[in-house]
Amino acid sequence: MMKRIKNVEDGLSEKQWRVLQQLRKVKEAASTVDVLTGETKAVPLVKGKMVTVEVEEINFRAIDDILSN
Repeated sequence: MMKRIKNVEDGLSEKQWRVLQQLRKVKEAASTVDVLTGETKAVPLVKGKMVTVEVEEINFRAIDDILSN
């Protein structure tokens, strides 16, 4: 308990990050070779990827946490 209070007192303002990720459809081009003509073509592929949409930095006072407990 005392170590936790000491750590909180050392850094009175803490930073936290909230990262919002969503599953989004992403189009990627894949190259394929046409068997009949021998030409290389770009074919669009749709894949689901986790994409970071929003990053938020939050500052809060750790002393408030001590006083509330």
